[in-house]
Amino acid sequence: MIEVIEYQVWLSKQFGKIMNYKHKQALLDEIIRKSSENLDVTYHEFGVAFGETAKYLTENTKIPFLYHGYDTFEGLPKAWRRLPKGAITNHGKQPDIHGTNINFHKGLIQETIDSVDFSAPGMKCFLFDFDLYEPTLFAYKHVKNQLNPGDIVYFDEAFDSDERVVIENYFLNDFTFKVLGASVFGIAFQLT
Repeated sequence: MIEVIEYQVWLSKQFGKIMNYKHKQALLDEIIRKSSENLDVTYHEFGVAFGETAKYLTENTKIPFLYHGYDTFEGLPKAWRRLPKGAITNHGKQPDIHGTNINFHKGLIQETIDSVDFSAPGMKCFLFDFDLYEPTLFAYKHVKNQLNPGDIVYFDEAFDSDERVVIENYFLNDFTFKVLGASVFGIAFQLT
């Protein structure tokens, strides 16, 4: 709880007055609204778990889009916060979400990230939800040179001090942006 309060103080100091959403879905609605202004959108979700975000996108995005989700589907590779290694597991199974536009990449991000061309044209939305610092930083460094004005970057665990290190020490130094909004745990940016 203390870290969530620290996160709220950090948001205020770092960005001033921004839109605060009560829950993740409301912030996702804003991301969907912004991305729907384009004809060609690709979502990349780093950390899929059970597929709640992928399902939400498929049910609420009204324009055609492409989705790539990256996960081992075997849970956390090491303990995180109060969760033990293996928590948040889908027992190795990909979520039961299908469509020609839905692609899951099973395995460690270091092994699967090269299977996708991040330089494809169109708007890209990067959703970082690995929970852990190392894979988040790895994925961020891999895709950052493919980010363009208009693209959206969302950090799902921005309240976590480790993920804030990626935001503060890398993202904020690499790009100009506007803040689309924040929820109790996450924050979304659109590059300018």
